[in-house]
Amino acid sequence: MRQDVPIALLGLVAGVAMLAVNLVVSHPLAKTIPLTVIAACSVYLLARWRPDADRPTAALFGYPQVGLAVVLFGVALLVALSALTGGRSVPFYVIASLLGTVVLLQLYFTPEEFLHPPALLAEVVLLVAALRFPALYAVPGYTGIDVWIHVPDMTRRLVETGSVAGMGDSKYLGAPLYHLLVAVTSLFADVPLRAALYLSVGTALVASFPLVFAATRYLTTVRWALFAMALYGLAGYVTRWSIHLIPTSMSIAIFLGIVFLFVRRLEGVASLRDDAALVFLFLALALTHQLSSVIVLTVLGAALLAHVAYVSPVFPLARASGGRGVTAGTATTFGVATATLLGYVVFNSGLLSFVWSQTPYYGETLLNGAVTRMRENVATLSAGGGAPELGEDVGGPDALPYQSLLTYLDRLGFLLLLFGTTVGTAVTTRAERLRESTAVLVGWVAALLAVTLVPPLLGINSLLPGRWYPFLYVGMAMLTAVGFGYLRRDLAAPAFVAVAVLFALVYPGAMILSTQATPDAPAFDEHNVKYSYTESELAAAETLIERTTMDGGGPIHADHPYVLTLNRLGDVRFGVGTVGENGTISDDRAIYRSYQSSDAPVFNVGGEQRVRQLPEDAVCGPTRDRVYTNGDLHFCPR
Repeated sequence: MRQDVPIALLGLVAGVAMLAVNLVVSHPLAKTIPLTVIAACSVYLLARWRPDADRPTAALFGYPQVGLAVVLFGVALLVALSALTGGRSVPFYVIASLLGTVVLLQLYFTPEEFLHPPALLAEVVLLVAALRFPALYAVPGYTGIDVWIHVPDMTRRLVETGSVAGMGDSKYLGAPLYHLLVAVTSLFADVPLRAALYLSVGTALVASFPLVFAATRYLTTVRWALFAMALYGLAGYVTRWSIHLIPTSMSIAIFLGIVFLFVRRLEGVASLRDDAALVFLFLALALTHQLSSVIVLTVLGAALLAHVAYVSPVFPLARASGGRGVTAGTATTFGVATATLLGYVVFNSGLLSFVWSQTPYYGETLLNGAVTRMRENVATLSAGGGAPELGEDVGGPDALPYQSLLTYLDRLGFLLLLFGTTVGTAVTTRAERLRESTAVLVGWVAALLAVTLVPPLLGINSLLPGRWYPFLYVGMAMLTAVGFGYLRRDLAAPAFVAVAVLFALVYPGAMILSTQATPDAPAFDEHNVKYSYTESELAAAETLIERTTMDGGGPIHADHPYVLTLNRLGDVRFGVGTVGENGTISDDRAIYRSYQSSDAPVFNVGGEQRVRQLPEDAVCGPTRDRVYTNGDLHFCPR
């Protein structure tokens, strides 16, 4: 039964129909997702219509040692450049993007007889490590927002008191595994907490990326399993949480282990030891990060529904495939496998309900807080949506002329993955390719896509979509690998070369230069907010926190995100400054730093928070006293 062609045609029609969404939604993804789906379905139908067995290779890639030498030299250059410049920079990103292109081209065109998986695996690991670690060790302090609460505050108090209770009345009393790991690493390795964070969570996350290769290997060949790993390692949101190391980061590493074991279970090669390891990882995730546990529960729920659809006699998919998962008979598969998946869902639901019911959350339990948040989301949806999530797109009338272009650039890498995912989905529905693992994979990727994309399009960001993307990208990378493997095999050689080369040239740069991948040093520093600080800014923050009060003077105002660093201990002394009609800060007590004149500071302008550069005189003018100065930072009350 040729069910893949009708599905691809249905996708083509759906893409055309989705173009009408532009009439009611102005989000950039509403404009670009339909075009991406149309392009992917068209390419797949072209390959299906005129299959070509000529597999393209290139003579240059018949020498794998050349590619390895180029990547090794490039990685060394990245390390040296970051050491000389004190961190990552635009030249750093350009070199890393070119190295990503080199790796992808090798995976496309290296002849089978010259394909050396260990060398290519080493190339990918070295590249993704070199892309991340300079952002950790070359930047003073920490990069990000939440990490300032988790490590120098909560983990420090845990170490000082020798008890989890030392972290205070926090929801992480029910999920302390991240803080315990950093604390134990610090004590046993005799290093500061910052170094312990990088040695433990930072290293573990990069070391877990080969699990993407291992999981994808059950679905396709070694070449494309390496391709999936490379795509995932270069992805913007994955890089983001490899630099802003918080419980989400540790959860990603755990999730990759869950995906690997889950695929083994679906492929019928798992043992009792695998099941025990899977339950252990479920427990570890529940004790690490609450939202990540919800994401995994969403994955398992979608997987259960996809499995039921696969084995149910109502659907013709399993009968058409004859693949693994139905060889023992539909009834047996439906009973045993469904019970297993249902057991995973019930176990995780019960585990989260128990842990959350014991976890404090703003004077109530986390379980009650989650129910309240869900009701607020429904109310927001009924009222017509909400506000955009700060930190993703800040702009307005004062936005830069090329801001709209950069907005699309931020989403280009995701759209390329969506292109590959759409092709891969069509491939997995072919009779000879469809089996339980691929059907379930498509199911949970579709579910995460819906949860990640639909609420923001409706103005709801309380689900924190930025936390969902790295989990979603695992499945998207795996499906993209399956899709490109098919295109290389069946698409006409010139057409495949065009698609593959364009993808290899654009994807690494689009991901590496994106806002999500550059929180420490934005490639477009006048547009994207920078979440790292200089030594003088960090020293000034400590002084201001210790020596200022609200007595008689009111709150102190600065720019976002610096104010979040000042407020990291739950203080309310500091707020985002307001720019008056005369273009100066109207607040009585203000903080100026040179970042406000040259980069992308966010202020309250006209009742909205947006990027607005200010000269020093607009913050610390002649009517103000400079009562504190540290480097290029001044505290100027009126």
